[in-house]
Amino acid sequence: MKLLKVADTTLLIAPVSGDKYIYNERIGMLVSLFGSSGTIVDRTYSYDIQMSQRDWDTIERVFSQEMEKRTKKVEEEITRNVKHSLTTVYGKLNKELRQV
Repeated sequence: MKLLKVADTTLLIAPVSGDKYIYNERIGMLVSLFGSSGTIVDRTYSYDIQMSQRDWDTIERVFSQEMEKRTKKVEEEITRNVKHSLTTVYGKLNKELRQV
């Protein structure tokens, strides 16, 4: 679960299967989550893991919360830039219209 919180870790959800992936290239680790099991792969070994329903629910909740947090951060950054750009465009347009 610590890998989820590392800033350069990539979180992915397969759209059809709903499988979840936690990948960090720098560390060289991939965690695949499906059903109540998963696989942990590093540069040398691959481990299959079985989880209790409670553990699966916890990992799924933490994954979803982290994914939501990251998505909102991207959305806020994009929205902030668009508002700034639209404000700038609006200001320039008003300035040009006053001169006409």
